[in-house]
Amino acid sequence: MAAGSSARRLTALTDPISGKALLYTYHGGIGGTCPASPAGFVVANSSLLTGMLCAITRPDGNRTEVFYQAPAPSNVVRLARVVNPGS
Repeated sequence: MAAGSSARRLTALTDPISGKALLYTYHGGIGGTCPASPAGFVVANSSLLTGMLCAITRPDGNRTEVFYQAPAPSNVVRLARVVNPGS
């Protein structure tokens, strides 16, 4: 799926037995607020990232954060870092 796509996004995946859910957050305000990008990564509010996954929140509240880079001159967005809770 291309960055900036208007396609629908999965925002939650719920276990039917426990009722617990993983929550998915995307750049552009889909499903919640994205984390601030560390130095050297594409800024979280950049139009290059619209529609791209930025976080997965677990039922216990811990969150995995996803960051991207877009090296010049191509500006092709690439997954560059996944930060898990406690890492």
